[in-house]
Amino acid sequence: MATPLITVTQLRLFAPRCDYLAIAPHLSAACAEASIDTPRELRHFMSQTHHESQGFTRWVENLSWSTPERLDAFFASVRGTADAKALIAKGPQAIANRIYAGKGGNRDEASGDGWRFRGRSPIQLSLRANYVLAKAWTGVDLVKHPELASGFQLGCRIAALWWRANGLNEIVAADPGERASIELIDARITANEIDDALQATRRINGGKNGLDDRIRKLRLAATIWRD
Repeated sequence: MATPLITVTQLRLFAPRCDYLAIAPHLSAACAEASIDTPRELRHFMSQTHHESQGFTRWVENLSWSTPERLDAFFASVRGTADAKALIAKGPQAIANRIYAGKGGNRDEASGDGWRFRGRSPIQLSLRANYVLAKAWTGVDLVKHPELASGFQLGCRIAALWWRANGLNEIVAADPGERASIELIDARITANEIDDALQATRRINGGKNGLDDRIRKLRLAATIWRD
């Protein structure tokens, strides 16, 4: 039997709040499938997915907004604070269907695509177009059954296969330096995610939101997956 790329002990050290007993075998198998198999590749993959999934504890995007002013400020499709209050009162599903309507292959607000194709998996896969791509990578009809993307096994496969499909091992192999490589990978993730609020914050902060946390996670990963 091959040595696991990610063991339960390693994941417990790296992400102690997650269900590491259940998740570690799936992460290891997914990384093997996607050829994320050198210590350098594992460090970068694990640090990025840790950040995106809040330590492998968030497998579905949180759309529970509570502040109307912020919801209105972040999304052009929200028409003032009164409209934002009404959306918040209707709940996360109504918010998702409004703010993500017509984006990335999603249909209009009434279609329900915003909610149906919200972020899932450790990479927070989102938007109908990306679910179509993930169907081709995994062989699972994620367009018909998008909820399957939040399961541990398939979620790990989606994250790893997304990583491979977007050429992120090549960025790591080029070794442009710690900060530069994180910024390049982060840009690829941002281009594929649905979380417009996060993207708005990145723009406000000059595109560096979350960078410090990603660097901290990479340095922690370097103590676990060593060359």
